Amino acid sequence: MNKKGLGILTRTLGDVCIGNTLSKGIKAKYPDIELDWIVEARYKDILEGNPDIKNIITIEETGKDWDKVLRMAACDGYDKVFMFQQVNSVDNMWHHNNKYRHSHLIDFYARRCGITIPERRLYMYPDPNDFIEMEKIIANYDGKMVAMHTTSLVTAKDWLIERFNELADKIDDIGYTICQVGTKQDKKIDNSIDLRGELTLRQIAAFLSKCKCFIGIDSGISYIAASQGIPVICIMGMSSPVTSGPIGSNVTFIEPQRPPE
Repeated sequence: MNKKGLGILTRTLGDVCIGNTLSKGIKAKYPDIELDWIVEARYKDILEGNPDIKNIITIEETGKDWDKVLRMAACDGYDKVFMFQQVNSVDNMWHHNNKYRHSHLIDFYARRCGITIPERRLYMYPDPNDFIEMEKIIANYDGKMVAMHTTSLVTAKDWLIERFNELADKIDDIGYTICQVGTKQDKKIDNSIDLRGELTLRQIAAFLSKCKCFIGIDSGISYIAASQGIPVICIMGMSSPVTSGPIGSNVTFIEPQRPPE
């Protein structure tokens, strides 16, 4: 009889995207485990289609529903519970802990739950119909599309919108079309195809898979782009690629000059 496992990593977008990689680590160590996963409903798209997850269990808000999460972990007959979630102030400062210092967030999560990562890359599984719909958009531009994302939830991670506009103009000059993805609240790039707020997360993944490359900041959208195997240029603000940002051999980071430690 297969054992039951429960993964708990409910938010945010980039973290949940990491969850698809962590699930592979779980299955590598426990190949016969039937794995469920708890996630906030707004991020369910990120996990859908994952062949390593049997059931996706949604909650509305982590803080409000945390008691429900703990009850499921304790009382729903799970043989293994993988508590990746950062649950207190000490967890939130993990990168200042000497045990994890100079390690990426994914390494913190993996070591926290005693698993290893089979391959250091990100995964996401758009529906085939998503690819069909996004191909219709790309077809209008001869396939020469560069996607950009400008705005995170942490302003210190952002890049000036004026710089994005300058970069977009230079890319346009060499014959590529700029398309902007993200939310309606993101800062708008001038003279770009505006898909902000128009696509689901899985549709964004399908769309990005057809782009020539992606340029953005350290945000969840960059993780989605990296999961599709296209070249990703991630412009870092306050965060460091040592501990943060999308992972994969297809990712290139541009960092500000930092004082030595």
